[in-house]
Amino acid sequence: MTVHIIDQLSEDIGYMTNTCLLAVNCTKLEEGWRVMLRVRSRSGKVMVSFTSAPTPTDCFELINAAINTTSVKLNWKDDKYHKG
Repeated sequence: MTVHIIDQLSEDIGYMTNTCLLAVNCTKLEEGWRVMLRVRSRSGKVMVSFTSAPTPTDCFELINAAINTTSVKLNWKDDKYHKG
């Protein structure tokens, strides 16, 4: 089940941003959760987006809303930890 969700997320992110999904990281914070998406553009640039919400499910629902609507946007920035 989880593999299917990640595969679908990879396809959706790739289609939306014209990138390749490299990593998904889910982190517990003091107040809620944060999901980090790391992608590589066709030119080789690595970017990240962070989504925070009370639960991991809420994070993924926000990401899904960003993929399927115009009311929510993912903010992408250069991955300052990527070397290469």
